[in-house]
Amino acid sequence: GQVAAESARFPVEGLSDAVFLVVVEGKAAQHRYGSATAFLVDDKCGIFATNAHVAETLTPDSRVVLRQPGTDVELEVTAAKVHPAYLRMREIFDETGPILEYRRTKKGQEYDNSVPSLQFDFGLLYVQANPGDKDCKLPEGVTLPKALKLAPADSLAQVKAGDPIAIVGYPGSGNFSATLAPLAALPRVDFGTIRAIGSTLPAAKPGPFEHTLLDTVLFHSAATIGGSSGSPVINSKGEVIAVHARGIAANGGGRSYQEGGADGIEALKLMLDGTAEGALPQYAAAISARVKEYVPLAAYARSIAMDSVKSTAKKYGMREEIGSSGLLRT
Repeated sequence: GQVAAESARFPVEGLSDAVFLVVVEGKAAQHRYGSATAFLVDDKCGIFATNAHVAETLTPDSRVVLRQPGTDVELEVTAAKVHPAYLRMREIFDETGPILEYRRTKKGQEYDNSVPSLQFDFGLLYVQANPGDKDCKLPEGVTLPKALKLAPADSLAQVKAGDPIAIVGYPGSGNFSATLAPLAALPRVDFGTIRAIGSTLPAAKPGPFEHTLLDTVLFHSAATIGGSSGSPVINSKGEVIAVHARGIAANGGGRSYQEGGADGIEALKLMLDGTAEGALPQYAAAISARVKEYVPLAAYARSIAMDSVKSTAKKYGMREEIGSSGLLRT
């Protein structure tokens, strides 16, 4: 049927060999569950790509392994890295607080507090015997499949809304019991199209985005669910063009998503070639410039409330003060 027709359009055969289930173990072995997806990007050095929010699960109190369900392959993650632009964006919104989004409705004016999803949601997982060594030595006895091909710059430049895509991953892996999760989950291929290309940072003003570094999020229609995080997004050439990172919940909640967001791999490639830190000032400037377009919520709160604060303070002999935090998008 439709799945067979879609499969014929994509060279997906064999791609799942390089896509692994991320399994997180707590201190006790019974606290083991499949949580996300990672895919091989360097078969010589044992480097897997996933999301930053997945890579952060590797802590001193946890053990993370990569599995190929249905096989005996289990690779222990020895180190992890998170994209510096992801961390910088989080720092910025930790400082500013949420955005107070202004909307006109039939009832009048409404405001919603929200923190945008963090972009550049890239993480790297290493299964090297000695992380950091230049010889990239793999653990004894470990043989890796062929890494997935990352789309070159010319392919990425041609990505547009309406393009068909495939996503290979482990959706729903976190829904299995602790016993079954690392064993029963199988990779799944889902098909969809790119709905739009943009940014998770809401535009403060109408019109096109000014900072193209932020314009790399692919909003897509492929079916995803919890566990899809870190899945490679494949174009019709079999190249990875993005990494799935987030979903918009259907019916206002749950773990099943009707729309998805994937981060284009331009920034991921900088991590792999070692230039991400050097490029951070450019990314930080783009993020900060967008944030500066918002009106500080503290100033807004004072402008609409100071009259009542002054009258109350005068009546009761109180000091004229008002506190607030966050940003306002008008």
